[in-house]
Amino acid sequence: IQRWLQEAQKAANSTNALRSITLPGRIEERINQMKEKYEDFIRRHPKHVQARLAYGSFLEEVGEPEAALQQWEQAKKLAPNDPVVWNNLGTFYGHHGPIKKALECFEKARKLNPQEPLYARNLGALISVYRRDAREYYKLPDDIAVLAKAVSLYEEALRHATNHFLWATEVAEIYYFLPPHSKDPRVRKMEQDAWKAWERAWRLAPDELTRQGVDVHLARWAIRLGRFQEAQKILSRITHPQLQPLRQILERRLQEEMNNPSSDRSEKATASPHP
Repeated sequence: IQRWLQEAQKAANSTNALRSITLPGRIEERINQMKEKYEDFIRRHPKHVQARLAYGSFLEEVGEPEAALQQWEQAKKLAPNDPVVWNNLGTFYGHHGPIKKALECFEKARKLNPQEPLYARNLGALISVYRRDAREYYKLPDDIAVLAKAVSLYEEALRHATNHFLWATEVAEIYYFLPPHSKDPRVRKMEQDAWKAWERAWRLAPDELTRQGVDVHLARWAIRLGRFQEAQKILSRITHPQLQPLRQILERRLQEEMNNPSSDRSEKATASPHP
């Protein structure tokens, strides 16, 4: 199906219109063929957990989420202690609700296999997005506590997947939800943690363009923390043409902050070497 779609894209401006017209029918036919194969296998092996997991993923991918849920629920009955089953259910409820059930399922997967970093990461990602639901579920006092919990779960995942650049950037982005100009000591502490998180992402960046993309974030945090000289040094490292519009925006913001005498940030209090 992927090959057909790629061919259709290439032929979009050609005279071969008939093949594009018949494409939806061919895709539906191929999907139905695969469904028949899965269902035939499951009829012959009704207790095959991996088959039900795979079939559920296939159904979710082709746009049949309720049918996917049925397969995963059957897998749960067959293997209630399989963390993969609970992770799949958590992903389903994370997309379709209710979020409380997604939290329960990811917690169950994490409890069954605490060494698998994906489960902690999935739970952290869900909490960072659905903060109100997470606050109620975990009975946390406020959004700052919710963000701290999401960060702690990501850090748990990264202890097992130390070189995972994408997860390192995901956890660093959570800190953008912190309220600006807050006097709350928890926020001030987490702002410093945000800087460290982006430093880690910088070290894990796979290429120069990606590193400069992380420099954009480091410059934002340097400005927010009042590290104006450091912000200037970081901005000077951003040389890629694609990033120049962002660099110019940050240079203007930096100039505004440097000209603002009411800023309560201190270069001395927040000084740190760059990555």
